[in-house]
Formats: sequence, structure tokens, C-alpha cells
Amino acid sequence: MSDMSVKDLLHQTALNQLSNKRTTAYGIDQKIIIDIGSLYIKFGLSGEASPRQCLPNRIYENIEHCPEGVLVEGDIKPLYQLVLNPFEIPEIYERFKEQVKLIFYRFMMSDYKHKRKVLIAENLLLPLELKNMIAAVLFEYMNVPSIIFAPSQLLAITSVGKKTGLVVDCGYLETTVLPISDYGCLLHSIKTMPCAGQDISNNLKKLIIENASISFDDGKIFPFSKYPNYSDEILTNYIIEDIKASVCFVGLKPDSTEIIYDEKTHHISYRSSASEIGYPIENRRIKILIPGWVRERAAEILFDEERNEASVISLIIDSIKSTPTDIRKSLLQNILLIGGTSMLPGFCYRVSQELKERLKEDHLENLVKEVTIIRSKFPANTATWIGGSILGSLKYEGQEVTLQQWNETHKVPDWSNYSILNEEENQI
Repeated sequence: MSDMSVKDLLHQTALNQLSNKRTTAYGIDQKIIIDIGSLYIKFGLSGEASPRQCLPNRIYENIEHCPEGVLVEGDIKPLYQLVLNPFEIPEIYERFKEQVKLIFYRFMMSDYKHKRKVLIAENLLLPLELKNMIAAVLFEYMNVPSIIFAPSQLLAITSVGKKTGLVVDCGYLETTVLPISDYGCLLHSIKTMPCAGQDISNNLKKLIIENASISFDDGKIFPFSKYPNYSDEILTNYIIEDIKASVCFVGLKPDSTEIIYDEKTHHISYRSSASEIGYPIENRRIKILIPGWVRERAAEILFDEERNEASVISLIIDSIKSTPTDIRKSLLQNILLIGGTSMLPGFCYRVSQELKERLKEDHLENLVKEVTIIRSKFPANTATWIGGSILGSLKYEGQEVTLQQWNETHKVPDWSNYSILNEEENQI
């Protein structure tokens, strides 16, 4: 099944649902598809070709009604972190509940009469506490009839019409590499590192403070480092994310002639042909002048194995080495990059080139020519949701948890806990 056939399937499914006399224009028998990321939540209805909204996880400071709808103020903040403190669960619960309220009532226009099933794109390594919290909000607060949990990487590979591939998920909190063979997730070969978009953002903020300048309306320019109070006041999470997405890119692997090391300050900078760009700050009448090399090398942290003891490339190599030899060729022929971080310009090419070099160094020359990165028609940050939309259109139950089952156990099934999966069978 090609990318085009996937779009045709979505289009035909939507037409069938609209023509079905038992449904309304909103398709009350459609499932609500939710992809819960640490920084953004994507949602929509099954059979649709794209999410209806990509909702940032914010700390809501002010919500006002306006002629255009609702004005929401507040900086974005991850819903959760990799290291989960049990005392943070109540706060996460309340934040997620507010997001769900917006999703169901504001954007999806759901009501109490017509409840839809929900399909959740599941991070396989998501702590059970968070998974149960998600179920608690949906069952106890939204009263949904059932929830289906589906692995996010499996949904992503489905979105491009493949059943075998190597899914490289570079999101906000972590980078994960998972091989999939014949729709089966090879969990013994999963590799992760706690370095992804958040680390790029932190590195970018640090580089801007140390190397950027501030240009005022009167033409005066001063180093950003002279205005330390501006770092938190101006460089909010939202601004940093916008700078990263709009002006940053991934350059080629730097050689020794491009690296500049200051022995006195231990400061590292790079030579770059990229131009300096002025980023305007609204309502401030100033611009942040960002050097070209900062734009190019902010994401270098993902490829710096010495700093992180791992890199995107080393994860791929380690994952491939842990798979059976007879499927390595198929995996490398179908590498799928997903996650918002992988959308940085140059990221795909850098991964491809460095991966080929490392395969040669690791005496896997016979696999170099097999390296192929899938060029999906869908944006990398929505691949998982698209797969969920396809799966939700089919008569697939999967690991469905009903409201009745939740009320009896208050637990959700998980691959890491077979006692939960087989609890009912054991009782029988």
C-alpha cells in the first residue's frame, strides 16, 4: 500500500461515513483519535486525513472570550517529564483534564448523548501511572464508552502503508528507535536516549544568551549577555520553540576545521556559511540577532555521542545489531523518521549520511546500500495520528478497555504487565 493509497483509503472512509444514514455530519460512530505528546496533543476523528488541532500543553494563566472565539494566555510547558514524581500526578491529572475538556467540548463539540469510543496513540514506554491517569480522566470525567490503546510506532508505520520498518521517533523528551516486523513490535530491540527536542531547546537558549545580540529600534545593538533579565522574560518556552522551528536547521557533520575552541573560556563555536537572522519580539520593538552557526548547530547535541554517551545514529546501529540478521535489510530499507524534532531541515539527510558512515565503521558494509528513509506524504509530527485515523476507521478492537471493565479494576492493559492483560481469563 503506497502513500497515495493511504490517502485514498482515508478519503473513501470519510465518504462512506458521511453517506451512512445512521450517522450525522460529525459521524457519531467515529472514534476520537488522540495522540498525547509531552508538549502537544493532536486529536480528530477516525477517517480524517489530518488532525483537527495540535493543542499545546500550556500553563493557563488567563482564558477570555473574544469575537474570534477564546483567547488563551500562558506559556507552554510539558505535560510530564521523563522522571515522574508521584507527587506530580494530581497536577498532571488536572492539567490533562482541562485539555480534554477543550478537546471534547470546544473543538470536537461532543455532547452527553452521543459518546464516541477513543483510540489513544500509546507510547510503549509511558509509565503505567500516566496511562492509568489518562484512562481515569476519559472514563470518570468524560464517561467515554471504551478506550483502545495502540502503539504509536506501529500506527506511524501503518500511515505509510508498510508492515516492516525501523521507526525513529525523535520527539520532545526522548529519542526512541523501534524495529517493527510484520506489524510486530520487536521490544527487545528498542533503544532510547533522554535527548531530543527539549535538549535542543535548552541548548538553543543557552547559545542565544551567550552569542546572540539584541537590536533596538534606535539602531543600537548590544550583546544579549548584557541583559540577563531578558533571558527568562523574553526567551519563554513558546519563543524558543518558535525560533527552533522557524530558523534552525541541521548542518552536515562538522570537521575539525569548522570547530573553534577557546582554551580560556572552554567555549565552543563553529564556522558556518549560514547567515545571521533577526527574530522580532512582538510588543518589545526589539530583534534578537541570531548568528548563523547557532541556527545550524543548536541541534548538534543529538549527534554528539561524546556528550550524551549516545546519539541518534548509535541508537539506530545498536537497534539494528540486536535484530535477527534476516530482517536487517528490510528494516534499513524502510526507515521512518517521526516526531516534531525530525522535521528540522537537514535532519533526514544528516541521519542518512552518518548512518552509512557508521555502518562501514561497524563492518556492516553490505547494508550501506540498503539505507533508505521513507519520504512520507504526511508531516512527521502527525504520522502517528494518521495511523490512528486509519486504524480507527477499521473494525479493530485491539486492547479495548470498556467503561465497565475500568469500573471493576481501575487498571488498563499494558504489555509490561501480563497479569492485567490476563486478569479476567485467570478469574474464569
